[in-house]
Amino acid sequence: MILSTTILVLTALGAAAPQQKEDPLGLTLSKPGAFEGYTLLCPLKDTSTYLLDMQGQVVHAWASDMGPGNSVYLLDNGHLLRAARMEDNPTFHGGGEGGRIREYDWDGKLLWQFDWNDKDKLHHHDFEPLPNGNLLLIAWEFKSDKQALARGKNPELMGKEGFWPDYLVEIEPQYPRGGKVVWEWHVWDHLLQFHDRELAGYQHPAANPGRVDINAERVVHSMSAAERARLEALGYLSPGKDTGTTQASKGSSDWMHTNGIDYNAELDQIVISVRRLNEMWVIDHSTTSAEARGESGGRSGRGGAILYRWGNPQTYRSGGPTTQQLFGQHDAQWVEPGLPGAGNLIVFDNGSSRPEGKYSRVLEVTPPLGKDGRYEREEGDPFLPAEAGWSYTAPTKEDFYSSFISGVQRLPNGNTLICEGAAGRVFEVTAAGNIVWEYWNAFGEPFVGGSRRPQPSGPPKGPPTGAPAAPAGGRGGVRPKALFRATRIVPDHPGLAGRKLEALTPQPTGPQPPAASTEGG
Repeated sequence: MILSTTILVLTALGAAAPQQKEDPLGLTLSKPGAFEGYTLLCPLKDTSTYLLDMQGQVVHAWASDMGPGNSVYLLDNGHLLRAARMEDNPTFHGGGEGGRIREYDWDGKLLWQFDWNDKDKLHHHDFEPLPNGNLLLIAWEFKSDKQALARGKNPELMGKEGFWPDYLVEIEPQYPRGGKVVWEWHVWDHLLQFHDRELAGYQHPAANPGRVDINAERVVHSMSAAERARLEALGYLSPGKDTGTTQASKGSSDWMHTNGIDYNAELDQIVISVRRLNEMWVIDHSTTSAEARGESGGRSGRGGAILYRWGNPQTYRSGGPTTQQLFGQHDAQWVEPGLPGAGNLIVFDNGSSRPEGKYSRVLEVTPPLGKDGRYEREEGDPFLPAEAGWSYTAPTKEDFYSSFISGVQRLPNGNTLICEGAAGRVFEVTAAGNIVWEYWNAFGEPFVGGSRRPQPSGPPKGPPTGAPAAPAGGRGGVRPKALFRATRIVPDHPGLAGRKLEALTPQPTGPQPPAASTEGG
């Protein structure tokens, strides 16, 4: 997987909102040691996708008539795979909605479109291209209150709009429209409960870490009206709809809120980031769909059981609060073969519920994969390691913080590209934690809502070739900058071979960025 994106923490809405220091726009730092390449961005409030050079200049853009939903990938043939946000789903609106996947050629021609969007299901957040050309999608599926309660759901943790467990589906594209389901995995098939002895599936979570406690969160999720308004303004939540997270007496219908997926071809395994449970899970992909419903079969011999989980042992009752390592994380992925740390897992740990304060971290974890291909664990103990190996935090921890979205990517030179999504900030750090490149997203349509920067006065400049013009207006003409992820594309990427990669004229609208620092060190 080669990408990473993020979004933006906004100021409080209303005239009484305090003034905040304006963030810069564009390239602000470039030092020797930065990995040369191109950065792929898909702003949450923009219908276009941009490819930037190391000077922060747009060298290519793909236009669309829909906002992102939320991931984008550049393929080896130069085509762009982009998730699009559907606005019409009657059931699901939990943030990060997608529903449509599109493939564009280099010149922006639409080649393929696939929808996973109806009253019973909706693709959301992320998808993953596979080596065979298929796609892995994250999706919600609808279960009624009656179904969830029969499986042992604690009524006090039930959301207002039913129960939305996540599942994974592999799609074989069928051009020019549609696709064929060739594999699927449902967490619904791997639930246990430790709430009611009279109901089926009553088991102790610590003795069965390959299954998921349907009441694993044991924390009520709530959302203030101001926070909801800000997320609606970003396009991250559907306007005027209640996700079941606004009442402190109820849990969330969006139970897992899985926000990232990655594939390891060598292991034939999948890792997903389960934000609401503060964990990342590894699942066997070598199974058939029938085997994935049970707990035998596949290379692991474990079927669809969770092979490895890390971040919050409290979910399977094998640790206390001090063992929790992840707090609302995003973008769990393996470090790719041939890169420093290959085979390790890296993740953006947002930190919104961190007990010692709100700050973000990037963590690198070495899973305890034994020679027999199994993840080692002593019965009753948490999965190892107890702590991450390499990590990054800001010197003043609170200076680096994104409450949601965001992403991370290991680069070939050993540096790490980090997307601080809420602020629209993309920066590259060395293994020692020194920042050698920094860029602040300058793209996005004006919108009504909170933001840190007013749009410059005067008529907007023209968009880059192939990108639609952004409408004027919005309260104060404010501009969002949020990014779900950002991805550094290597210069010898097959999709870039023979392409003209020069700064477009004109560049996108926005103030001129300050001159980038180029001092050594």
